[in-house]
Parts: sequence; structure tokens; C-alpha cells
Amino acid sequence: MAANPQMYLTRSLAALALYMVTGCDGPNPGPVQFDVDLGRISATAVVFQVRALDGNAISKVTPLCEGCRFFSRIVNESETRGIVVDAFGIRTGPLVEVTVSDRRNLEAYQGIVVEVTDDSLAFARGDFTLAPAVQRSR
Repeated sequence: MAANPQMYLTRSLAALALYMVTGCDGPNPGPVQFDVDLGRISATAVVFQVRALDGNAISKVTPLCEGCRFFSRIVNESETRGIVVDAFGIRTGPLVEVTVSDRRNLEAYQGIVVEVTDDSLAFARGDFTLAPAVQRSR
């Protein structure tokens, strides 16, 4: 019997479809952008924590500001702490990019604003948040 190219193409497409349906259920590691909400404050420094819950992990943190100073420390695979300092002001918006073990489960990552200093270098008070930017996560 002669080989039927259409049959091989059909089988290949079926195998690819099966892989796409079953092969995408696992973790999807990669970067997730975390946005800070400072209200109307222009901060000079933001101290933050990011925690991974339920067995998820954090492997890297990168600042998303140009010209700022950034210091961070991975405490363990499920927690990182850091500070972003910018003399020209940090405003509400992108703060850091965190490489996580599963981008599909953003509820497993918790951002916490520990402390904020304002332009007068005083501790600012407010209901500040740090959370994954769902629509902008790659």
C-alpha cells in the first residue's frame, strides 16, 4: 500500500491538538508584573514583600523603573523582600517584575507594601497595595 500524505497530516494535526489540550495543564513559569497603588502620593521609596502561597515559588525580582535604585533579597523560594528608591518619585503603576513558578495561578502570589516614604522623606500613611497586573502579565 502506498503512503497517504493526507492521512499523515490528519494524524499529525490530531496529535498536535491532543498535546495542546492535555500538555498545557501544568505550571507555566515566567515573569509577572506587580503594580503598586500609592493613590496620589509620589514616593521616594517603597519597601515591599512578595509571597508565593500553596507550594508556588519565586525565583527572581527585577525593577520596572528606569534610573531607580533597587535592592532585593530572596528570603526563601516562597518569599522575597525588596526596596525601590527613586529621588524623582515613584507613582502608582508598574513597580517590579517577579519570576514565578506558575503564571496561570496569580492568586497564589501576594504582594505587600511594607513601608512608603514620601517626598519629604517622612513615612507616608495610606492604604497602599501591590498586586499582579493580570492583563499585562506575559
